Amino acid sequence: MKDKTMKTVEGLNEEKKDYEFRLLDADEIECRVGQGGNNNATWCSLLLYKDARCDMKRLDEKFGIYGWQRKHEMIANNLYCTVSIYKEGIGWISKQDVGVPSNTESIKGQSSDAFKRACFCLGVGRELYTAPKIFIRLALNEYNKNGRLQTTFHVGYIGYTNRKVSQLIIQDQNNVVRYYYGMTSQEVDKFLQKKVDNGYSEPAPQSKVDESLLEQKNYAYPQLEQAQLSEEVDKIWSEYTELQVLEDFAMKCAIRKMQLSNTKEDLLAIYNAYPQFQQNKEFVQKLTENKNRL
Repeated sequence: MKDKTMKTVEGLNEEKKDYEFRLLDADEIECRVGQGGNNNATWCSLLLYKDARCDMKRLDEKFGIYGWQRKHEMIANNLYCTVSIYKEGIGWISKQDVGVPSNTESIKGQSSDAFKRACFCLGVGRELYTAPKIFIRLALNEYNKNGRLQTTFHVGYIGYTNRKVSQLIIQDQNNVVRYYYGMTSQEVDKFLQKKVDNGYSEPAPQSKVDESLLEQKNYAYPQLEQAQLSEEVDKIWSEYTELQVLEDFAMKCAIRKMQLSNTKEDLLAIYNAYPQFQQNKEFVQKLTENKNRL
Protein backbone atom coordinates (compact mmCIF):
# COMPACT_ATOMS: atom_id res chain seq x y z
CA MET A 1 0.00 0.00 0.00
CA LYS A 2 1.42 3.34 -1.01
CA ASP A 3 1.91 6.05 1.60
CA LYS A 4 -1.01 8.41 1.05
CA THR A 5 1.03 11.37 2.19
CA MET A 6 3.28 10.88 -0.82
CA LYS A 7 0.82 9.92 -3.55
CA THR A 8 -0.75 12.31 -6.03
CA VAL A 9 -4.49 12.47 -6.46
CA GLU A 10 -5.80 11.53 -9.88
CA GLY A 11 -7.34 14.49 -11.66
CA LEU A 12 -5.44 17.11 -9.66
CA ASN A 13 -3.75 19.55 -12.03
CA GLU A 14 -2.06 21.87 -9.57
CA GLU A 15 0.49 21.47 -6.82
CA LYS A 16 -0.80 21.11 -3.27
CA LYS A 17 0.04 24.33 -1.46
CA ASP A 18 1.66 24.28 1.97
CA TYR A 19 -1.57 25.15 3.78
CA GLU A 20 -3.75 22.67 1.87
CA PHE A 21 -4.63 19.15 2.96
CA ARG A 22 -4.45 16.09 0.76
CA LEU A 23 -7.73 15.55 -1.07
CA LEU A 24 -10.02 12.80 0.16
CA ASP A 25 -9.78 9.37 -1.42
CA ALA A 26 -12.85 7.33 -2.31
CA ASP A 27 -12.40 5.02 0.67
CA GLU A 28 -12.34 8.00 3.06
CA ILE A 29 -15.74 9.32 1.99
CA GLU A 30 -19.06 8.05 3.34
CA CYS A 31 -22.52 8.18 1.71
CA ARG A 32 -25.72 9.02 3.57
CA VAL A 33 -29.27 9.08 2.22
CA GLY A 34 -30.66 12.60 2.22
CA GLN A 35 -34.15 12.94 0.76
CA GLY A 36 -36.34 10.04 -0.37
CA GLY A 37 -35.28 6.45 0.23
CA ASN A 38 -38.26 5.59 2.46
CA ASN A 39 -41.84 4.33 2.15
CA ASN A 40 -40.98 2.62 -1.17
CA ALA A 41 -39.98 5.88 -2.88
CA THR A 42 -38.56 5.41 -6.40
CA TRP A 43 -35.52 7.62 -5.73
CA CYS A 44 -33.27 9.04 -3.08
CA SER A 45 -30.59 11.70 -2.85
CA LEU A 46 -27.15 11.02 -1.37
CA LEU A 47 -24.90 13.24 0.70
CA LEU A 48 -21.12 12.76 0.88
CA TYR A 49 -19.39 13.24 4.21
CA LYS A 50 -16.26 12.39 6.21
CA ASP A 51 -16.19 11.14 9.79
CA ALA A 52 -14.21 12.44 12.78
CA ARG A 53 -11.66 9.62 12.52
CA CYS A 54 -10.82 10.77 9.00
CA ASP A 55 -10.23 14.29 10.34
CA MET A 56 -7.95 13.08 13.13
CA LYS A 57 -6.01 10.91 10.70
CA ARG A 58 -5.58 13.82 8.31
CA LEU A 59 -4.38 16.18 11.08
CA ASP A 60 -1.90 13.56 12.34
CA GLU A 61 -0.71 13.04 8.77
CA LYS A 62 0.01 16.69 8.11
CA PHE A 63 1.07 18.06 11.51
CA GLY A 64 1.97 14.99 13.58
CA ILE A 65 0.35 14.04 16.87
CA TYR A 66 2.08 16.94 18.67
CA GLY A 67 1.22 19.55 16.03
CA TRP A 68 -2.50 20.00 16.64
CA GLN A 69 -4.99 20.17 19.50
CA ARG A 70 -8.73 20.50 20.11
CA LYS A 71 -10.92 21.82 22.90
CA HIS A 72 -14.67 22.01 23.48
CA GLU A 73 -16.63 24.68 25.32
CA MET A 74 -20.24 25.68 25.88
CA ILE A 75 -21.23 29.10 24.50
CA ALA A 76 -24.84 30.22 24.92
CA ASN A 77 -25.90 26.61 25.54
CA ASN A 78 -24.25 25.44 22.31
CA LEU A 79 -21.22 23.14 22.15
CA TYR A 80 -18.31 24.61 20.19
CA CYS A 81 -15.04 23.00 19.16
CA THR A 82 -11.77 24.81 18.53
CA VAL A 83 -9.09 23.02 16.51
CA SER A 84 -5.60 24.54 16.60
CA ILE A 85 -2.63 23.68 14.39
CA TYR A 86 0.98 24.68 14.91
CA LYS A 87 2.86 26.39 12.09
CA GLU A 88 6.60 26.94 12.46
CA GLY A 89 7.41 30.65 12.43
CA ILE A 90 3.79 31.63 13.04
CA GLY A 91 2.63 29.70 16.09
CA TRP A 92 -0.82 28.31 16.84
CA ILE A 93 -3.64 28.93 14.34
CA SER A 94 -7.20 28.14 15.49
CA LYS A 95 -10.56 27.60 13.83
CA GLN A 96 -13.86 27.22 15.70
CA ASP A 97 -17.36 26.01 14.84
CA VAL A 98 -20.54 24.85 16.57
CA GLY A 99 -22.01 21.34 16.52
CA VAL A 100 -25.51 19.97 15.97
CA PRO A 101 -26.78 17.06 18.15
CA SER A 102 -27.32 13.72 16.39
CA ASN A 103 -30.57 11.76 16.57
CA THR A 104 -28.94 8.90 18.49
CA GLU A 105 -26.28 10.41 20.76
CA SER A 106 -26.99 14.02 21.62
CA ILE A 107 -23.81 15.18 23.40
CA LYS A 108 -21.36 12.84 21.67
CA GLY A 109 -22.90 13.60 18.28
CA GLN A 110 -22.77 17.34 18.92
CA SER A 111 -19.13 17.11 19.99
CA SER A 112 -18.15 15.10 16.92
CA ASP A 113 -20.10 17.41 14.61
CA ALA A 114 -18.44 20.52 16.07
CA PHE A 115 -15.01 18.92 15.56
CA LYS A 116 -15.75 17.99 11.96
CA ARG A 117 -17.06 21.47 11.20
CA ALA A 118 -13.97 23.08 12.72
CA CYS A 119 -11.81 20.80 10.55
CA PHE A 120 -13.80 21.92 7.51
CA CYS A 121 -12.84 25.48 8.44
CA LEU A 122 -9.18 24.43 8.33
CA GLY A 123 -9.74 22.87 4.92
CA VAL A 124 -10.04 19.16 5.67
CA GLY A 125 -12.44 17.67 3.12
CA ARG A 126 -13.63 21.07 1.92
CA GLU A 127 -13.70 19.65 -1.61
CA LEU A 128 -16.88 17.75 -0.69
CA TYR A 129 -18.76 21.05 -0.92
CA THR A 130 -18.07 20.97 -4.68
CA ALA A 131 -19.73 17.56 -5.21
CA PRO A 132 -22.75 17.46 -7.55
CA LYS A 133 -26.30 16.71 -6.44
CA ILE A 134 -26.63 12.92 -6.38
CA PHE A 135 -29.95 11.25 -7.20
CA ILE A 136 -30.32 7.45 -7.23
CA ARG A 137 -33.18 5.52 -8.84
CA LEU A 138 -34.58 2.80 -6.58
CA ALA A 139 -36.53 -0.40 -7.20
CA LEU A 140 -39.21 -1.77 -4.88
CA ASN A 141 -37.15 -4.89 -4.10
CA GLU A 142 -34.58 -2.66 -2.39
CA TYR A 143 -36.98 -2.10 0.51
CA ASN A 144 -37.89 -4.46 3.32
CA LYS A 145 -41.48 -5.26 4.28
CA ASN A 146 -41.58 -2.15 6.48
CA GLY A 147 -40.69 0.15 3.58
CA ARG A 148 -37.16 0.69 4.87
CA LEU A 149 -34.32 0.98 2.33
CA GLN A 150 -31.86 -1.92 2.62
CA THR A 151 -29.41 -0.85 -0.09
CA THR A 152 -26.18 0.84 0.97
CA PHE A 153 -23.94 3.02 -1.17
CA HIS A 154 -20.26 3.91 -1.34
CA VAL A 155 -17.94 6.04 -3.45
CA GLY A 156 -16.26 3.76 -5.99
CA TYR A 157 -14.14 6.47 -7.58
CA ILE A 158 -13.58 10.19 -7.27
CA GLY A 159 -11.43 12.53 -9.34
CA TYR A 160 -10.58 16.22 -8.91
CA THR A 161 -9.68 19.21 -11.05
CA ASN A 162 -8.41 22.37 -9.32
CA ARG A 163 -9.40 20.77 -6.00
CA LYS A 164 -13.03 20.45 -7.11
CA VAL A 165 -14.89 17.19 -7.70
CA SER A 166 -14.86 16.59 -11.46
CA GLN A 167 -15.55 12.84 -11.66
CA LEU A 168 -17.56 10.56 -9.40
CA ILE A 169 -18.86 6.99 -9.34
CA ILE A 170 -21.33 5.74 -6.72
CA GLN A 171 -21.80 1.98 -6.29
CA ASP A 172 -24.07 -0.14 -4.10
CA GLN A 173 -23.08 -3.05 -1.84
CA ASN A 174 -22.92 -5.32 -4.89
CA ASN A 175 -20.57 -2.84 -6.62
CA VAL A 176 -23.22 -2.06 -9.23
CA VAL A 177 -22.76 1.48 -10.54
CA ARG A 178 -25.79 3.52 -9.49
CA TYR A 179 -24.58 7.03 -10.36
CA TYR A 180 -21.75 8.66 -12.24
CA TYR A 181 -20.73 12.23 -12.93
CA GLY A 182 -18.18 13.88 -15.23
CA MET A 183 -17.63 10.63 -17.14
CA THR A 184 -19.13 8.90 -20.17
CA SER A 185 -20.62 5.43 -19.87
CA GLN A 186 -17.59 4.12 -21.80
CA GLU A 187 -15.24 5.65 -19.22
CA VAL A 188 -17.25 4.06 -16.41
CA ASP A 189 -17.03 0.65 -18.12
CA LYS A 190 -13.28 1.14 -18.48
CA PHE A 191 -13.02 1.91 -14.76
CA LEU A 192 -14.90 -1.28 -13.89
CA GLN A 193 -12.56 -3.35 -16.06
CA LYS A 194 -9.34 -2.20 -14.44
CA LYS A 195 -7.87 -2.03 -10.97
CA VAL A 196 -7.08 1.43 -9.68
CA ASP A 197 -3.74 1.59 -7.83
CA ASN A 198 -3.91 5.15 -6.52
CA GLY A 199 -5.41 4.65 -3.08
CA TYR A 200 -8.95 4.58 -4.45
CA SER A 201 -11.31 1.76 -3.50
CA GLU A 202 -11.38 -1.03 -6.06
CA PRO A 203 -14.43 -2.84 -7.46
CA ALA A 204 -14.99 -6.35 -6.13
CA PRO A 205 -14.72 -9.39 -8.44
CA GLN A 206 -17.73 -9.92 -10.66
CA SER A 207 -20.57 -11.62 -8.79
CA LYS A 208 -23.56 -13.67 -9.97
CA VAL A 209 -25.61 -10.48 -9.68
CA ASP A 210 -23.23 -8.75 -12.12
CA GLU A 211 -23.40 -11.70 -14.56
CA SER A 212 -27.21 -11.68 -14.50
CA LEU A 213 -27.34 -7.93 -15.17
CA LEU A 214 -24.81 -8.25 -17.98
CA GLU A 215 -26.94 -10.91 -19.65
CA GLN A 216 -30.04 -8.71 -19.43
CA LYS A 217 -28.11 -5.73 -20.80
CA ASN A 218 -27.16 -7.84 -23.84
CA TYR A 219 -30.88 -8.21 -24.58
CA ALA A 220 -32.18 -4.79 -23.54
CA TYR A 221 -29.62 -2.45 -25.11
CA PRO A 222 -30.06 -3.66 -28.72
CA GLN A 223 -33.83 -3.32 -28.25
CA LEU A 224 -33.35 0.31 -27.19
CA GLU A 225 -31.33 1.03 -30.33
CA GLN A 226 -34.12 -0.43 -32.47
CA ALA A 227 -36.97 1.39 -30.69
CA GLN A 228 -38.85 3.80 -32.99
CA LEU A 229 -41.23 5.36 -30.49
CA SER A 230 -40.81 6.85 -27.04
CA GLU A 231 -43.51 4.49 -25.82
CA GLU A 232 -41.37 1.53 -26.91
CA VAL A 233 -38.51 2.86 -24.76
CA ASP A 234 -40.88 3.05 -21.77
CA LYS A 235 -41.99 -0.54 -22.42
CA ILE A 236 -38.37 -1.77 -22.47
CA TRP A 237 -37.73 0.11 -19.23
CA SER A 238 -40.74 -1.53 -17.58
CA GLU A 239 -39.79 -5.04 -18.75
CA TYR A 240 -36.26 -5.01 -17.34
CA THR A 241 -36.95 -4.15 -13.70
CA GLU A 242 -33.58 -5.43 -12.43
CA LEU A 243 -31.74 -3.10 -14.81
CA GLN A 244 -33.60 -0.08 -13.45
CA VAL A 245 -31.02 0.29 -10.68
CA LEU A 246 -28.26 0.82 -13.28
CA GLU A 247 -27.31 4.39 -14.07
CA ASP A 248 -26.26 3.59 -17.64
CA PHE A 249 -29.60 1.85 -18.41
CA ALA A 250 -31.52 4.96 -17.36
CA MET A 251 -29.07 7.10 -19.37
CA LYS A 252 -29.49 5.01 -22.51
CA CYS A 253 -33.28 5.21 -22.19
CA ALA A 254 -33.10 8.99 -21.78
CA ILE A 255 -30.79 9.44 -24.77
CA ARG A 256 -32.92 7.20 -27.00
CA LYS A 257 -35.98 9.26 -26.06
CA MET A 258 -34.08 12.41 -27.05
CA GLN A 259 -33.25 10.89 -30.42
CA LEU A 260 -36.91 10.04 -30.98
CA SER A 261 -38.26 13.41 -29.84
CA ASN A 262 -40.03 15.64 -32.38
CA THR A 263 -40.30 18.93 -30.49
CA LYS A 264 -38.29 21.00 -28.05
CA GLU A 265 -41.16 20.52 -25.60
CA ASP A 266 -40.46 16.78 -25.74
CA LEU A 267 -36.83 17.45 -24.86
CA LEU A 268 -37.83 19.66 -21.94
CA ALA A 269 -40.06 16.89 -20.60
CA ILE A 270 -37.15 14.42 -20.86
CA TYR A 271 -34.86 16.86 -19.04
CA ASN A 272 -37.37 17.23 -16.19
CA ALA A 273 -37.93 13.46 -16.01
CA TYR A 274 -34.27 12.75 -15.25
CA PRO A 275 -33.14 15.13 -12.45
CA GLN A 276 -30.24 12.81 -11.59
CA PHE A 277 -28.62 13.54 -14.97
CA GLN A 278 -29.10 17.30 -15.14
CA GLN A 279 -25.46 17.91 -14.22
CA ASN A 280 -24.12 14.99 -16.27
CA LYS A 281 -22.05 16.28 -19.20
CA GLU A 282 -23.00 13.39 -21.53
CA PHE A 283 -26.71 13.94 -20.86
CA VAL A 284 -26.46 17.71 -21.38
CA GLN A 285 -24.38 17.24 -24.54
CA LYS A 286 -26.92 14.84 -26.07
CA LEU A 287 -29.75 17.18 -25.10
CA THR A 288 -28.01 20.09 -26.83
CA GLU A 289 -27.31 18.02 -29.94
CA ASN A 290 -30.95 17.01 -30.28
CA LYS A 291 -32.16 20.54 -29.50
CA ASN A 292 -30.05 21.81 -32.41
CA ARG A 293 -31.52 19.07 -34.59
CA LEU A 294 -35.10 20.31 -34.13
